[in-house]
Amino acid sequence: MQGTARKSRTSYAEWAYRQIRDAIIWWELQPRELISENRLAEKLHISRTPVREALLRLEREDLVEIEPQRGAFVAPIRVEEVLQARLVREVLEVTAVREGFERIGARELAAMERAIADQEEAASAGDFRAFVDADEAFHQVILDAARNEKLKGVVAQMQLHLLRVRVWALPVAERFRLIIQDHRSIYKAYLERDLDLVVARMESHLRRTKETCAAIGKNPFLCT
Repeated sequence: MQGTARKSRTSYAEWAYRQIRDAIIWWELQPRELISENRLAEKLHISRTPVREALLRLEREDLVEIEPQRGAFVAPIRVEEVLQARLVREVLEVTAVREGFERIGARELAAMERAIADQEEAASAGDFRAFVDADEAFHQVILDAARNEKLKGVVAQMQLHLLRVRVWALPVAERFRLIIQDHRSIYKAYLERDLDLVVARMESHLRRTKETCAAIGKNPFLCT
């Protein structure tokens, strides 16, 4: 019975973590906004304990700040940390390109093309979440080809803060077009079997986050 309860509590904490994390990433919870444990527990139909566990985990990931006697707040964007995460992601994803280049065959190319088509459809519909899902599907093809789970894990960790910044920039229509354009150019470089060209285009694509950080950094309320 205790084992069952422990498993249930862990599942609730994981679910609460994902719900709160996604709300932060998708700006449903704004930077510096107070997070009410009671309100979240009521909204998620769970007790305060898994909510508190989720908040502690998010604090370790620098998405939440917990202040004694005041409560939990959504952390502001730390531009310097985002830029560091971007650099780590660039190094690792370029490594993934090199490691998995020879494994990108017809099936992988078809998956890339499908992801680009999904992005174009999502952009036309103004569906931000579908666009991001398709974006991640495109990059996942390249990461999977590297066959390195450790690398994939670190890239996923870096994505937390990067995605938060990227979601902020998505409502700008030009952003949709640039990302799709980048992905199509990377895809074409794979078709041409030119590793150096794939690397150069991937590096250029991943460096766009620097421009977004420069824009978001002008708003002192959103970031530090």
